[in-house]
Amino acid sequence: MTADGKETAAGANRRAPAILVVDDERVIGMALTASLGRLGYVSAGLAGNGEEAVRLCGEKHPDLVLMDVRLQGEMDGVEAAERINRLFGTPIIFLTAFWDEETVTRAKRSGPYAFLV
Repeated sequence: MTADGKETAAGANRRAPAILVVDDERVIGMALTASLGRLGYVSAGLAGNGEEAVRLCGEKHPDLVLMDVRLQGEMDGVEAAERINRLFGTPIIFLTAFWDEETVTRAKRSGPYAFLV
């Protein structure tokens, strides 16, 4: 983009990053996905649990995963992040309202890019 706000050829040819949102609270996930879309990002889907997140990463190959730490189901966000990291190497940013020491320690071991609390 140029200083006057016009798109350059390089900028026009760049693909917007695809982001997979993982949150078991569907309304929050949908709101986050919509906000990212307004910012120019492409949705790689919305997963409601860890198993679905791993599956969608294999199908959609997102550039980034925004992952809730605490998810309903067999696999929480930390375990899903570990599998995604091991299988696909996709960068993960954890989103959480829960920031206890045990959660932090487990989450750090999965190798996230960042935490948003």
